[in-house]
Amino acid sequence: MIDKKSVFINLVAEYYGAPLEQEERAYAKINLHLEILNKRNDGFHNIFSLMAQVGLFDILKLKSIDIDSSGLSEISVDVIITGGDFGGFAAGIDIEENLITKAVRNFCKEAGISGSFVFLLEKNIPAGAGLGGGSSNAAAVLRMLNRRFALPPESLLRAASMTGADVPFLLEGGYAICEGTGDIIESLKGGLGYAIVLVNNGIHINTGEAYLLLDRGTDFSKPDVGSMKDVIREFIRAGDLSKAGNLLVNDFEPVVFERHPVLRGIKRKMLDAGADFAFMSGSGSTIAGLFADREKALSACESLKNEADYVALTGFSGNTIEASPSGKAPGFGPGIPGSNPGASDDFFRG
Repeated sequence: MIDKKSVFINLVAEYYGAPLEQEERAYAKINLHLEILNKRNDGFHNIFSLMAQVGLFDILKLKSIDIDSSGLSEISVDVIITGGDFGGFAAGIDIEENLITKAVRNFCKEAGISGSFVFLLEKNIPAGAGLGGGSSNAAAVLRMLNRRFALPPESLLRAASMTGADVPFLLEGGYAICEGTGDIIESLKGGLGYAIVLVNNGIHINTGEAYLLLDRGTDFSKPDVGSMKDVIREFIRAGDLSKAGNLLVNDFEPVVFERHPVLRGIKRKMLDAGADFAFMSGSGSTIAGLFADREKALSACESLKNEADYVALTGFSGNTIEASPSGKAPGFGPGIPGSNPGASDDFFRG
């Protein structure tokens, strides 16, 4: 249940005109490592993943809120698309299927409240792309609502876990080892200075279908995650992925690449363009390339922009220490307007 004292303070501040934060950046993520361990009895899957927050983000605003503290009225959610590179796609999502709506409903369930909520969304993260676009929006909603209604941490985490597997990580972002269904999180201190080239050719991968293709059983053998965690902690702390050894793999790649061979080709071209590392993020279909040399990353964007609908250059945005290389660089994307500098912390579109 909610902390009524915190709610009272917030509502009084709002009444008297004190500024309350109404806008939230919803950052994308990539999976630097992703293993699907086994299918659970509840139908979900246990994973072992290293997730990292990147500079690409949506912008979510809470336009209006009308709360019924009795929790007896209906919960109404409306999302108004204000633009962004992928605003048209977002506008076509049924409101009840939108993770923003699911996040609101799960938060209200934990808080014992109901009411109506209206959000404005600028959509810059590709959908169905393995970048956590919908989950990042859900996490942003939970953060905004929690500033007003102050759920206990365990209740907030439960609301996030019920909304989606990536949502618990995206509540905090940064870098984290994620286990269970994604709800067991170990945040990591450190930083990576690689430039990131993101390539998405518009193939929409349904996560549920990707799991079916993988066909994990309940008795799938688990790796030695203890030693893997030690390696991960060290290379994130050192900011050096050359220490990753045989990590930086994605279990979804073989089955998704078999169905969509063009993605394997994009990964190969990324490596040929000078990427130090290249992999598919999440269940796809975005291919991410990591470049220690920023000039090579820029050249890769130029060489790849005719291969896909969306090519962008960004960086890691969850560093807790200074990482190198740094600085700003442009992004590239056919058909993407250059009037949207707010799409990323690290690049301007061109």
